[in-house]
Amino acid sequence: MHWIIQDNLHDERGYDVLLETVKRFKLQHTFVKVVPFTHELQPSVEPDGLSIVMGSITLGKIAVNSGWIPGCFTNENFHYTAWREHLGQHLLNHDAVVCRFGDVAPPPHEFFIRPCRDDKSFTGIVMQPDEFLEWRQRVLDLQNHYTTLDASTEVCYGAARKIYQEFRLFVVDGEVVTGSQYKLGRAVVLNAEVPPHVLEFANRMIQKWTPDRAFCLDVADTPVGLKVLEIGCLNSCGFYASDVQLLVLRLNEMQF
Repeated sequence: MHWIIQDNLHDERGYDVLLETVKRFKLQHTFVKVVPFTHELQPSVEPDGLSIVMGSITLGKIAVNSGWIPGCFTNENFHYTAWREHLGQHLLNHDAVVCRFGDVAPPPHEFFIRPCRDDKSFTGIVMQPDEFLEWRQRVLDLQNHYTTLDASTEVCYGAARKIYQEFRLFVVDGEVVTGSQYKLGRAVVLNAEVPPHVLEFANRMIQKWTPDRAFCLDVADTPVGLKVLEIGCLNSCGFYASDVQLLVLRLNEMQF
């Protein structure tokens, strides 16, 4: 497996372990930069055989467009409507409204909004309606400039839900490989220990449905029990306090 790793992610937690792992285990690897607005890599890479990317959404798109295998684990299942179809009420915001960003009609109270796709066009956020309207207008005023978010971006929004804790789990071929807690309430709190009941819930969700052979699964602990918060592309998700070495070695063993 040829590891193609974006070279400007040094501030990301776990990035140093990723680099140490590919070097320590002598895994074939190339560090690249993504040239802004061009979808080009420096240096140019033409992997011979299996390859996998770790980095930004743009790097993932380059992998897909180049036909690299596995390249980037992404497909149409990484969309809110697919999660809702397969997970139903196990999804925290299963009753969210889906529409264009420009058509959002904010409720008269605090609400949650996020992009439907795992494309990092913006980060899911809880907002008051007046805050949202001001923000949307600022975004729409930029419509003649390059932006990852515009009026046509598909979003989902609904009532804000109380969350006690949030966990990220990395799944490969139906198995939770590693994971960690990353939030306590709204505060970032990293803890490598994942409680057994969270792992048990994650395994039940994996048995119900998986979007791809590898992905990350975010689980929320709420007043009504454990819920799936979102499903993300493993190639561009934050590691938090997960065991990055274990994840890299497991991915490197995959057969295609």
